Amino acid sequence: MLHGLMTSGLCWSSLAQTLEKDYDVILPDARGHGRSSAPDYGYQYEDHANDIAGLIKT
Repeated sequence: MLHGLMTSGLCWSSLAQTLEKDYDVILPDARGHGRSSAPDYGYQYEDHANDIAGLIKT
């Protein structure tokens, strides 16, 4: 579950608790949000999409 531009993965906590009974739920933090690192660059939409694509590949 992906969060918006001004939040973190924790914004989905309530829904994730409901879904976790039947699904594997992942609540990643986008770079610079929540507990993720905050590099000086890499905040374009394409960068975020590549981050998620990388997460899916692992």
